[in-house]
Amino acid sequence: MKIAYVAHVGARSNGVIAKTHSQVEIWQQMGHNARLFCVSEASPPGDPAYFHWKHCNLLNPLKPLLDDLDAFAPNLVYWRPNNATLHTLCMMRRFAPRIVIEVNSNYRIEGREYARKRGTFSELRTYYQNLFAESLITPRIAGYVCVTHELAALPDFSGQKNRITIPNGILLKNTVIHKQPQGEGPIRLLFMGSPGQSWHGVDVLPELAKKMGTDFHVHVIGPRADQMGAAVLPENMTLHGYLDKADYLPLLAQMHVGIGSMAFYRNKMLEACPLKVREYIASGLPVILPYTDTAFRDECPDWVLRLPNEEGAFHDAGVINAIRQFCFKHRDTVVSHQESAPYIDSKALESDKLKQVTLWVKAPQ
Repeated sequence: MKIAYVAHVGARSNGVIAKTHSQVEIWQQMGHNARLFCVSEASPPGDPAYFHWKHCNLLNPLKPLLDDLDAFAPNLVYWRPNNATLHTLCMMRRFAPRIVIEVNSNYRIEGREYARKRGTFSELRTYYQNLFAESLITPRIAGYVCVTHELAALPDFSGQKNRITIPNGILLKNTVIHKQPQGEGPIRLLFMGSPGQSWHGVDVLPELAKKMGTDFHVHVIGPRADQMGAAVLPENMTLHGYLDKADYLPLLAQMHVGIGSMAFYRNKMLEACPLKVREYIASGLPVILPYTDTAFRDECPDWVLRLPNEEGAFHDAGVINAIRQFCFKHRDTVVSHQESAPYIDSKALESDKLKQVTLWVKAPQ
């Protein structure tokens, strides 16, 4: 089967770009003729470059991309879209019965949050144009692949009977164990996040670091000091700013435990499967997850600590004690790929996905 993967990716979305490449690699290994069409300023070397217009992107049809898709003539268009634009309408007109959309977030809630927080005409327009586009897209495409059960159950997609849940994964054969246990000094906890995303809960970290005490040190990659919600950061907390992968891997090797996003409740989310958590685990780190991760929804291994996904959880003495005990127990634990593969290895996940979606596009429309 010829599969075109159309992915709209942010300039700093290194994890997403790595994910899309690993998906295509797996599909090719399964015998499919798969190709990535990446719409991003961060398109990796060797990939075709398709760019958004700096201004008036709403009217950008991305004609070079459409022409290349026509020439490729895919049987399946696997699409990770961004905001609805003229390009969305062009995609639907040309490929709708062959399109399967990957759903990674609840855009109704996230879009409304961006519009409320920023209050600009552009954000409001984007929010409403996405709502309008959904009614055109859902009944016409082949189906949806949702990364959580919670997303698959949204009424937004109720007009499409073809929906499956396949969580995010990571291609373990392309990763190495980085964690190098060190018996001296404080226990080092790592949080990797992005600026401007309230559900990451970075403002929780200063208070958490204080409560954990001097036996622990919290390292943060991504968010800036002005987003931490504290005038003065505790001494056992270090901000490293934004780092490329080559720069943060040596730091990752020094960590003992990884921390997932701490405020999904702000997006009214109970379930998630962040790529950064897969990277923690693939690097050998046990993880602290203040939410239900789709991969561990039914079974939670010893090296995962699941915490309440609610406001004020990190003010609870019992939660802080659970974190301390987990970290002391797993300070020197290195999670092997053999242990983590059943939960996060994308090879099996992608195989299950394609078995289903190929039936959708082969079925009479």
